[in-house]
Amino acid sequence: MNLIQIKVSFYHVLYICSMLTPAPRTLDVRSLLKEGREPLSAIIEAKSRLEAGQTLILLAPFEPQPLYARFEAEGFSIKANRIDNNDWEIRFIPSNDEADEKSRQLDLRGLDAGEIDRRGLKAVACLEREQRLELLTSERPATFLSELNAESTDYDCEPDAHNLYWVTTIWRL
Repeated sequence: MNLIQIKVSFYHVLYICSMLTPAPRTLDVRSLLKEGREPLSAIIEAKSRLEAGQTLILLAPFEPQPLYARFEAEGFSIKANRIDNNDWEIRFIPSNDEADEKSRQLDLRGLDAGEIDRRGLKAVACLEREQRLELLTSERPATFLSELNAESTDYDCEPDAHNLYWVTTIWRL
């Protein structure tokens, strides 16, 4: 094979792989909320229409943290980003590849210390050796960190790059 054939083959493989993963489905609930309508049924319907491996992108005027537990229980990871005018873009990503099996994110921002402890410790108990858990919290989770078993886990806890929240990475030893 010459260099041109290798480049063509590489891009052909990338193209085929991009076709195997369905494009994300976007649901914008901002207009529903402006009209005074409840968006939960639209969100549940959009989730039910997802193809295997498809991500749901939700656009909302606030961060819908109560939805996180529902989606996490069904194997989704969540990436939330504040966008223009204090609106939010939340990606509900199905956890179906090897990387997701080694690492998981749990967004606990806005919850009180007791709830952080309860949910965080429950998630840590499910970790297997060499798995990582990333917790996002509004404040440094001091109580939670003091309750971790130092013989079976280790952690790193730092503010995010913009000092908006704390990122605690925990791994099983």
